[in-house]
Amino acid sequence: MTRKSRILVAAAATATSVALAGSVAAPASAAESNFTDARGDVRGGFDIRAVHVDNTGKWITVKTRHRNLRTGPTVQGGSVAVYIDTVRNRKGPEFRFAGPVGFDGDYNIVRVRHWRPVGDALAFRGQRFSVNYKRDVVRFAVTRKLL
Repeated sequence: MTRKSRILVAAAATATSVALAGSVAAPASAAESNFTDARGDVRGGFDIRAVHVDNTGKWITVKTRHRNLRTGPTVQGGSVAVYIDTVRNRKGPEFRFAGPVGFDGDYNIVRVRHWRPVGDALAFRGQRFSVNYKRDVVRFAVTRKLL
Protein backbone atom coordinates (compact mmCIF):
# COMPACT_ATOMS: atom_id res chain seq x y z
CA MET A 1 0.00 0.00 0.00
CA THR A 2 1.25 3.50 -0.74
CA ARG A 3 1.56 6.24 1.85
CA LYS A 4 -1.42 7.98 0.23
CA SER A 5 -3.70 5.08 1.04
CA ARG A 6 -2.48 4.55 4.60
CA ILE A 7 -3.63 7.77 6.21
CA LEU A 8 -6.08 7.10 9.02
CA VAL A 9 -8.36 9.89 10.15
CA ALA A 10 -10.41 10.29 13.28
CA ALA A 11 -12.63 13.29 13.82
CA ALA A 12 -13.72 14.49 17.23
CA ALA A 13 -15.82 17.39 18.43
CA THR A 14 -15.31 19.07 21.77
CA ALA A 15 -17.09 21.78 23.70
CA THR A 16 -15.43 23.41 26.70
CA SER A 17 -12.72 20.73 26.79
CA VAL A 18 -15.11 17.78 27.17
CA ALA A 19 -14.87 15.11 24.48
CA LEU A 20 -18.30 14.71 22.95
CA ALA A 21 -18.02 12.54 19.84
CA GLY A 22 -15.66 10.62 17.65
CA SER A 23 -15.66 8.92 14.31
CA VAL A 24 -12.84 6.58 13.42
CA ALA A 25 -12.19 5.51 9.87
CA ALA A 26 -10.37 2.32 9.02
CA PRO A 27 -7.25 2.72 6.90
CA ALA A 28 -8.41 3.77 3.49
CA SER A 29 -8.05 1.31 0.68
CA ALA A 30 -8.92 4.10 -1.72
CA ALA A 31 -7.52 7.61 -1.71
CA GLU A 32 -10.97 9.17 -1.27
CA SER A 33 -13.54 7.85 1.22
CA ASN A 34 -16.74 8.73 3.10
CA PHE A 35 -17.61 7.66 6.64
CA THR A 36 -20.73 8.15 8.76
CA ASP A 37 -21.13 8.61 12.50
CA ALA A 38 -24.01 7.74 14.81
CA ARG A 39 -26.57 10.54 14.88
CA GLY A 40 -27.75 12.09 18.11
CA ASP A 41 -24.87 10.91 20.31
CA VAL A 42 -23.88 14.54 20.96
CA ARG A 43 -26.04 17.56 21.72
CA GLY A 44 -26.06 20.68 19.60
CA GLY A 45 -24.23 21.36 16.37
CA PHE A 46 -21.11 19.46 17.32
CA ASP A 47 -22.67 16.10 16.48
CA ILE A 48 -20.59 14.75 13.59
CA ARG A 49 -22.81 13.20 10.92
CA ALA A 50 -20.29 12.31 8.22
CA VAL A 51 -16.63 12.64 7.30
CA HIS A 52 -15.18 12.87 3.78
CA VAL A 53 -11.44 12.31 3.31
CA ASP A 54 -9.66 13.18 0.06
CA ASN A 55 -6.10 11.93 -0.02
CA THR A 56 -5.56 12.14 -3.79
CA GLY A 57 -3.56 15.30 -4.42
CA LYS A 58 -1.02 17.73 -3.06
CA TRP A 59 -3.45 18.60 -0.24
CA ILE A 60 -5.03 16.12 2.18
CA THR A 61 -8.54 17.42 2.84
CA VAL A 62 -11.09 16.36 5.43
CA LYS A 63 -14.67 17.63 5.48
CA THR A 64 -16.88 16.97 8.52
CA ARG A 65 -20.67 17.41 8.33
CA HIS A 66 -22.60 18.37 11.44
CA ARG A 67 -26.12 19.22 12.57
CA ASN A 68 -26.96 22.88 13.18
CA LEU A 69 -23.57 24.59 13.61
CA ARG A 70 -24.04 28.07 15.02
CA THR A 71 -21.99 31.15 15.75
CA GLY A 72 -22.56 34.31 17.77
CA PRO A 73 -22.19 35.78 21.25
CA THR A 74 -24.81 33.52 22.87
CA VAL A 75 -23.52 30.26 21.37
CA GLN A 76 -21.31 27.96 23.42
CA GLY A 77 -18.17 27.57 21.34
CA GLY A 78 -16.03 24.51 20.97
CA SER A 79 -13.69 22.92 18.50
CA VAL A 80 -13.53 20.19 15.93
CA ALA A 81 -10.33 18.16 15.51
CA VAL A 82 -9.04 15.73 12.92
CA TYR A 83 -6.40 13.20 13.98
CA ILE A 84 -4.09 11.94 11.24
CA ASP A 85 -2.17 8.68 11.45
CA THR A 86 0.72 8.43 8.98
CA VAL A 87 2.80 5.59 10.49
CA ARG A 88 1.13 2.19 10.17
CA ASN A 89 3.22 0.26 12.70
CA ARG A 90 2.85 2.86 15.48
CA LYS A 91 -0.32 2.86 17.58
CA GLY A 92 -2.40 6.02 17.35
CA PRO A 93 -2.18 9.17 15.23
CA GLU A 94 0.85 11.40 14.76
CA PHE A 95 -0.96 14.73 14.18
CA ARG A 96 -4.02 16.63 15.42
CA PHE A 97 -5.52 19.41 13.30
CA ALA A 98 -8.05 21.45 15.32
CA GLY A 99 -10.02 24.64 14.89
CA PRO A 100 -12.73 26.68 16.61
CA VAL A 101 -16.47 26.43 15.90
CA GLY A 102 -18.94 29.03 17.15
CA PHE A 103 -16.35 31.76 17.75
CA ASP A 104 -13.25 33.30 16.19
CA GLY A 105 -9.95 31.74 17.15
CA ASP A 106 -6.83 30.06 15.91
CA TYR A 107 -6.56 26.69 14.23
CA ASN A 108 -3.40 24.63 14.44
CA ILE A 109 -1.65 21.34 13.83
CA VAL A 110 0.29 19.67 16.63
CA ARG A 111 2.18 16.40 16.89
CA VAL A 112 0.52 13.86 19.18
CA ARG A 113 1.53 10.73 21.06
CA HIS A 114 -1.09 8.52 22.70
CA TRP A 115 -3.75 10.99 21.42
CA ARG A 116 -2.19 13.85 23.45
CA PRO A 117 -0.36 16.95 22.12
CA VAL A 118 3.43 16.92 22.19
CA GLY A 119 5.24 20.23 21.77
CA ASP A 120 4.07 23.46 20.20
CA ALA A 121 1.86 23.92 17.17
CA LEU A 122 3.61 23.45 13.83
CA ALA A 123 4.17 26.81 12.15
CA PHE A 124 3.91 26.75 8.37
CA ARG A 125 1.68 28.06 5.59
CA GLY A 126 0.43 24.70 4.27
CA GLN A 127 -2.77 24.47 6.28
CA ARG A 128 -6.35 25.70 5.82
CA PHE A 129 -9.41 25.62 8.03
CA SER A 130 -12.94 26.92 7.45
CA VAL A 131 -16.45 26.61 8.88
CA ASN A 132 -19.58 26.99 6.73
CA TYR A 133 -22.45 27.59 9.15
CA LYS A 134 -25.10 27.55 6.39
CA ARG A 135 -24.08 24.07 5.21
CA ASP A 136 -22.95 22.78 8.64
CA VAL A 137 -19.54 21.83 7.28
CA VAL A 138 -16.03 22.14 8.71
CA ARG A 139 -13.13 21.78 6.26
CA PHE A 140 -9.52 20.96 7.05
CA ALA A 141 -6.69 20.92 4.51
CA VAL A 142 -2.98 20.28 4.96
CA THR A 143 -0.22 19.85 2.41
CA ARG A 144 1.24 16.40 2.08
CA LYS A 145 4.70 17.94 2.47
CA LEU A 146 4.07 18.69 6.17
CA LEU A 147 3.03 15.14 6.98
